Amino acid sequence: ITAGYTNKGKKYYPYSRYLEDQLSNNYVEVDYCGMCGWTTKNFLKSRNKINQGRDYSGTDGGSGIVKRIQTRMNENDEYHHIIIQLGINDILDVIQKNRKELNQNNDVYLAYAESIVNNIMELHQHSRNACPALITHAVTIPEPSECKKTPLSESMRLATNDVLKKVCTFCYFEQ
Repeated sequence: ITAGYTNKGKKYYPYSRYLEDQLSNNYVEVDYCGMCGWTTKNFLKSRNKINQGRDYSGTDGGSGIVKRIQTRMNENDEYHHIIIQLGINDILDVIQKNRKELNQNNDVYLAYAESIVNNIMELHQHSRNACPALITHAVTIPEPSECKKTPLSESMRLATNDVLKKVCTFCYFEQ
């Protein structure tokens, strides 16, 4: 799961911490591979790296997702499930670079949404290729913090979630 902020973007709080709190009595180990501010393209580029470097908050992200899976397998351990929740930074990046086009033509939302979902699905595939027994789960993109939420980002998020739902078998969280 990606990293994240709470308290209107003022407090670093990876989404995985919430999941860990909910599953702590079930002997489930929760790890996260998040990088604040990164897009799905950033994650694809760093998936095999031993160290992804630091994210925009200065936090060390550790190894890329595929490298983590391979390392666990080499240690005779493995992940059984991976939850991939990405896309809000892609949406914010698309809006920043294409605001005028998006404001003038609602039809372009779908093309950008499909591009984001294709990157997310590619990360799923790379993860399953690294460990064929791995089950990956896609999670819809949550609302951004209030400081980043706009009508444009909400429209783009909903369009992206619609595409994500169409290509996935299960959706665990609704909008």
